[in-house]
Amino acid sequence: MTVPDRTRAQRPWRLLQGLSQVLILLLAAMPAGAAQLRLGSVLGDAAGDFLRAEQPRAFEFPSDHGPHPGFRSEWWYLTASLESPNGDAYGVQFTLFRQALRPRPVVAGPWDATQIYLGHLALTDVRGGRHLHDERLSRGHPRVAGVTTEYRHNSHSDVLLSRVLQTDTLDWQGEQPPVELASLYVDQFPESDTSRRFSAEYDFPIFDNVADSLTLDGDTLAVD
Repeated sequence: MTVPDRTRAQRPWRLLQGLSQVLILLLAAMPAGAAQLRLGSVLGDAAGDFLRAEQPRAFEFPSDHGPHPGFRSEWWYLTASLESPNGDAYGVQFTLFRQALRPRPVVAGPWDATQIYLGHLALTDVRGGRHLHDERLSRGHPRVAGVTTEYRHNSHSDVLLSRVLQTDTLDWQGEQPPVELASLYVDQFPESDTSRRFSAEYDFPIFDNVADSLTLDGDTLAVD
């Protein structure tokens, strides 16, 4: 997907960049063999043991903003009308679909992978008469925290964590590891530090201590 030059980035483009990052960070590459699943087993020949939306539901937020794994499928939409600094109009829509393979987890804990997600991001350039779009298909994945002494080019952190952010080939052309970097603790910041640049670019926080990186500055463990 192509977006305008970053040197012109203002608030609308930061929003668009954030939507793209959400799409990428939420979704990891599908494991080998997943494409061989029967279409009916994914979309569903019958409801089976899945819950059914047969009556009104008393919603409770913010928890109901998230997924409801007992149901076979659901989706979320985010739509925005944006204007660039020079007055050009753009339309943006991000859609995230969730489809369950089974009504219950196969293994205990967050590493169960019975949920499939499809993310679709679209941008309409009104003046340019263009409609750009991209999508990712993946199974659900857990969130992890990174703890390191230094994060710089060719350090151990760069070798491991940068592949979580930029795929295994470090160019977004390879395979995305099945985890999301949710937070980071860095003990030292040399002049060659890259952690703060990646934090801003990929929208994950850097904390001052290990405990906060594991709880995301809360009271309980927030990563998997």
